[in-house]
Amino acid sequence: MLIMPQCGSLDFLETDFDLFTFRNTSSDSLICVVNYEYPDTLIPLIGQLERYVPPLKDTTYAYHDTRKNFFKKYSSIRVYVFLLDNYDDFYSTHEATENILKYNIEKKRYELTREWLEQHDWTVTYP
Repeated sequence: MLIMPQCGSLDFLETDFDLFTFRNTSSDSLICVVNYEYPDTLIPLIGQLERYVPPLKDTTYAYHDTRKNFFKKYSSIRVYVFLLDNYDDFYSTHEATENILKYNIEKKRYELTREWLEQHDWTVTYP
C-alpha cells in the first residue's frame, strides 16, 4: 500500500513582487504598457504588464522577482501611456516591427531607472 501525503497550498509565499505603482491623476481612461526591451520605438509587446488604468486610480505593476534582481537584468523600465479603447485590437492589427510613433496614439512615455523610482517612492504619476 502506497500512501501519498498531500501538501497544502503555499498561499503565504509571494510569487510576484511590487515593481512600481502607476498613479493616474487625470480624468482619462488609459492603457499602459510596460516594456523592458529596446528598441523602444517599436510597438511594445503586450502581456502580463499591459493594464487598463481607470481615471483617478492607482495601478500596481508586479514582477516575478525582486526589484534588486529586476534591475540586475534590465537597466530601465519603459511605460507607454495610450488613449485607446482596446490595445489588444490595435496590437493584433499591426506588425510588431512597425514604428509606433507614426500612429500618434501615445500620450506619454516614461523611461524609469532604479534611481528615479527610488527618488519618487516607486510611483509614477500621470500626467
